[in-house]
Amino acid sequence: MYEKEIETIKKYLRENFQVEKSLMLDGKNLRSQRKLQHIFFKRFSDSKTQKLFEIVLMHSEKVERISPGSGIELLKRYANLHDSQKLFKPINLEDLNHLIKDRNFSTITQSILLECLKYCKPTSRLNIKKSINQKTYVEVSSRYNFLVESLTKNKTNNGSNAKLILIDGFIENVSEIHHIFHYFSTKEPATPFLIFCRGMSDDVLSTISTNNQRGSFNCHPYKVNFDLESANTLVDIAVISGCDVISSLKGELISSIQLDSLKTIDYFSNNNQGISIKNSKYNENVRIHVSRLKKKLDEVTNEGKKYLIQRIKSLSANLIDVAIPDDINYFSRSQELDEGIRILISYINKCPDTEIVLTEFQKKLLDTIDNIAVIVN
Repeated sequence: MYEKEIETIKKYLRENFQVEKSLMLDGKNLRSQRKLQHIFFKRFSDSKTQKLFEIVLMHSEKVERISPGSGIELLKRYANLHDSQKLFKPINLEDLNHLIKDRNFSTITQSILLECLKYCKPTSRLNIKKSINQKTYVEVSSRYNFLVESLTKNKTNNGSNAKLILIDGFIENVSEIHHIFHYFSTKEPATPFLIFCRGMSDDVLSTISTNNQRGSFNCHPYKVNFDLESANTLVDIAVISGCDVISSLKGELISSIQLDSLKTIDYFSNNNQGISIKNSKYNENVRIHVSRLKKKLDEVTNEGKKYLIQRIKSLSANLIDVAIPDDINYFSRSQELDEGIRILISYINKCPDTEIVLTEFQKKLLDTIDNIAVIVN
């Protein structure tokens, strides 16, 4: 069942892997697409083929999010291109230089990527952003990045010398943290303070928003999900900040927090993927913590390795921002840079999860297609 449709998809993939760039009409604008974007915008007239194609793309997108560079690799394996294994062979710095120069990138994109290469290491995070002064530049900073959810819309999304409060629990009533509000409103109204917890009620959030708007205090609340990916985020934030985590599960009370002894971090900034924190006071503690996590890699299952590696990445303070002007070339240039950055990461970041995750999603994709065929039969 579906042999014809599946072969149509594989044939299309094999014919389009070599496409470096294509054009798409987006409204009234003609925009360029590169590689994975080009493949993703394909639409088949046959509904069965299109539905199957969307399943293939869904798995490709998911594995790409987890391990950059693996999305196109999964598609190659699905299309039975066996030479795609070359992607995972070891490569040195000189090879990377040649790799970038051999790609079909513009001169400026090539120069930016080569500059990034000087500062990249296996746990680096690279971001593309709009330049604040209409100039192109690469900015390297030491920050830790965590996937958390901002619970309010503050006037500012960054700050210096902020104080941290970590609570492993849901804050239901204002009375639970009233003493915190009172302390900051009377003693440190201008000091930003960050509360990380498992969530807050609407009443608590409303109180925070109202007082922030009045200027009574400057509170930034964040929700840390209690799932496999974020279960240990509070612990990791505690390590980089020198804070203690107050846990209701251990019978600890929020009222026991010594507010005049709260730890201070150097800098924080919200971003689309959570929060970025800069703090140089506990670098040695972080190094020891990361070393401990790396030792655990050999003791856990393949599924566990994936989450440990993500924690190690969050605790590796190396952020590279690529800023480019917001002009007529921004869209195409950001696409080129995105592709180039993924190439760099896929070669530099040879973590144990790359092959593990790819094999896992390859099996999931084949099982999904097989299950659909069984149901239809």
